[in-house]
Amino acid sequence: MKWSMDTHKYISEVTRKALKVLFEKNITSESSAEEIDAAEHILADENVYKDYKGAKGRIRRALFTYFKAYGCMDETEHPTEMGHLFADGKISVTEFSFWYIVNYKYENEDEDISYYPTKLILKVLRMLNATDMKQAYITPYDFSAIVDCNSEDEIDDMFIHRLLEVRETEIPEVNERAIGYDVWSKMLLQAGILEKNESKYLVERNEQLIDWILDAYDKDIEINGKVNSGILRYIPLIPIHSIEGYAEDYTNESAFVASYLFEIVDNQFFEKYIIRDKNNSIDDILLAFGLSEKEKAFYSSFHGIEHLIGAILCQEDNLAIQNIGNILLNLPVFETLENYQQPYVKLKFNTGYNKTSPERNRIIFGAPGTGKSYKLKKESLDLLRNTNGSYERVTFHPDYSYSQFVGTYKPVMGADEKIRYDFVPGPFMRVYVEALESGRTENPQPHLLLIEEINRAKVAAVFGDVFQLLDRDDDGVSEYEIQASEDIRKYLAKQLGGTPDNYQKIRIPNNMFIWSTMNSADQGVFPMDTAFKRRWNFEYLGINENEEKISGIGKIELAGSDEPIEWNILRRAINAKMSSDQFKINEDKLMGPFFLSKKVIASDENGMIIDTKKFVDAFKSKVIMYLYEDAVKQGKHRFFDGCDNSKYSSVCDAFDEIGMGIFGSNFKENFYDKQKDEA
Repeated sequence: MKWSMDTHKYISEVTRKALKVLFEKNITSESSAEEIDAAEHILADENVYKDYKGAKGRIRRALFTYFKAYGCMDETEHPTEMGHLFADGKISVTEFSFWYIVNYKYENEDEDISYYPTKLILKVLRMLNATDMKQAYITPYDFSAIVDCNSEDEIDDMFIHRLLEVRETEIPEVNERAIGYDVWSKMLLQAGILEKNESKYLVERNEQLIDWILDAYDKDIEINGKVNSGILRYIPLIPIHSIEGYAEDYTNESAFVASYLFEIVDNQFFEKYIIRDKNNSIDDILLAFGLSEKEKAFYSSFHGIEHLIGAILCQEDNLAIQNIGNILLNLPVFETLENYQQPYVKLKFNTGYNKTSPERNRIIFGAPGTGKSYKLKKESLDLLRNTNGSYERVTFHPDYSYSQFVGTYKPVMGADEKIRYDFVPGPFMRVYVEALESGRTENPQPHLLLIEEINRAKVAAVFGDVFQLLDRDDDGVSEYEIQASEDIRKYLAKQLGGTPDNYQKIRIPNNMFIWSTMNSADQGVFPMDTAFKRRWNFEYLGINENEEKISGIGKIELAGSDEPIEWNILRRAINAKMSSDQFKINEDKLMGPFFLSKKVIASDENGMIIDTKKFVDAFKSKVIMYLYEDAVKQGKHRFFDGCDNSKYSSVCDAFDEIGMGIFGSNFKENFYDKQKDEA
């Protein structure tokens, strides 16, 4: 592939080690065999390679080519400005990745082709987002199509249409390594430009950041190859309102630094270098900046690149700006926070929070389309209304694990630019800490963890020892405590104060709620054991729950019918046929009133569906597909006995021609009309 980078690794701390060795020893191709051999011994000792045997020959064979490709060395194999900054630890892996990925340019002089691959990737993502927000992601297959493009002009509406057409069937698998998707995705993630969704597809991290990068390309900003390119001048600036306490009037560049770092750098930085009047708080600064929520989100996207910005500022002619640049380059951003130990305040598991509140542990279950998620959403709003509480939502899937749910140690970059391992909390631990923190106050607030599709994961493994905490007493507190692991104790001490010894045994406080949904009818779900089930309050949503909300609407004129057909009655008729003696389908396989969303059945004042095409398309892709491939899979040829049922597509074609006649000639009389009479 043209720009797949499949021959390259990606930038990492190991990369930095190797580069540092080459620069410190002044190793080039002209170096003697003895000098190169000695450097390869060092590479092995520094764990860049497992041993000397693995390092032997790598400098001449790979590293020179590799570092030239990434702009760390020039053609003479001497350090570039960026190479020096990276090797010396002045900029992080994230910062370097950001610089590299937006500046990488594919050029083919023979074919007169030149473009930025990142621009093509981001343009596809923005166009997908503009078409349908739910489709705003890039799969490996999409990436393979992008790689085949020869110019930005090929990324047009037709290109996007073709990608979406593929998604309507099944996205083909591609060799991620062969097309370079694995490396590019790692670099884009590492640069903080994109992130991954649960399906491991690339999605936008921040729309303002992507818009800015695309705008920079369109303006032909010279950002490639140099740190002192002036990229800062093109980043959106926010006017700074003069308030008492500022040491001086800042230029645009320094004002920008202050504005985007306001949430990132230790408060002491502002107190020492920005604010003269100690009565001015960080809140005063935010107020003075006049940032909208959208603007805050934009600047927050640059978390972690303060050293790169500092390097840029150091190239300016203005001495004041250079000084700010030097401060940023040498600032140990989180040093004080890491060394500061908060005093310990005793935990309160029985917080006194309202005992009459809803159940702490709930599982809402029922057939698909009965409104389980909607019910939880509505009731979560009721729970948190007029409070300062919080909630977090997570969706379980077959690969979900304890480390994702509770937390685990992961490698992170420290203030000294060295890799260390820190405990990274999962959704359970984040909500747990918020509940504990709130519980120690005089006015405890509710904190809620929402779990969608709880039985799509192996729950016993996901909950681990937390499982024991789910037993609640009458006050809503865990009946039994558990011994917290060493890593959890350290994390709680860091977040809540005190020492790890203060958190040897833990319980769930009664201001923490865990609510879930499950659908036992779905394919690919895992069974729950009795011990797990008994720790939850199960609430069943009947197959016709809340159907009155759509009664009398959702009418459509279908082929083969002499009167408008109503969605809810049609749904009940299909359920009746599935439940009949001929098929005997269990209730959890039937369809609830909201199997098709309200958007699909949106109706006018007469109850007639406004967008008939949307309904027909949804009926074929959701209802017919569900019946054909899942609910009546074993008896589909008998169920769709009114048409050619040899293929799913044949049933869909028949629906266009004969409507509900696909379910048999007697379906209207035996099922639909009976449900209509009962309605």
